[in-house]
Order: sequence, then structure tokens, then C-alpha cells
Amino acid sequence: MITKTFKRYENKYRLNERQLKQLLPVLLTQMKPDAYTSKNGSYSIYNLYYDTDNYDIIRHSLSKPYYKEKLRLRSYTIPTSPEDQVFLELKKKIGGVVNKRRATLSLREASRWSFASSPFAAPRCLR
Repeated sequence: MITKTFKRYENKYRLNERQLKQLLPVLLTQMKPDAYTSKNGSYSIYNLYYDTDNYDIIRHSLSKPYYKEKLRLRSYTIPTSPEDQVFLELKKKIGGVVNKRRATLSLREASRWSFASSPFAAPRCLR
């Protein structure tokens, strides 16, 4: 299992189609597609977010608190094998600063992750 930590500021903007067409060429001068970009240039992200039975985590997040955190399992492809790579991520936001810890696992390892000692229930696809 490989663990990485990320720290960044997140800003989100709504763009209309015209704005996107103007901005995309500028962004592409500074960015390059990574290994998860498909041949047609599209990009997919698949997430499973963990929460309590009462949805306490998402309710807290929607209230726009100063501090919030999320636990998720992420993949950039639809896993088709127990050995496919997935990422277990803990994302914390304090003020405007986002910290994310990411563990790289196989789907098999993720399914064995200790849900029994966690307040989160294992999703059916991981049992």
C-alpha cells in the first residue's frame, strides 16, 4: 500500500460553454493529460463515499462548515478485477485549504479494509 498526502487550495467556478471554449486552450498550454485520460480526451472518476446510517457526514458538509472531512474509495476506471488499482482517500477541508491522504490499494485489499472496526458500513460491492 502506497500513501500520499496532498495539500491544495480549491476554487470552483461555473462556466458557460462560451467561457469553457475560451479557457480550455489557455489551460492546455499549462497542463497535459495524464494516464487516465481516454483516447477521445474524456476523463472519468468513480467514487464511493462512506457515511453513517443517518448521512451525518454529507449533512455536515452541505452546511458549509469551516471544517469538514470525507472518506471515499476512488477509481479512474471501472474495476473489473480484484487486482485493479483503487484509492482510499481521506479528504479534510479547513477554511479554504484542502488536505488529502491517499492510499493506493487493489480492489481486493480495499474489500478487506477494516470496516468491522469502522463507523462506516462496507458497500455491497466491497463485501
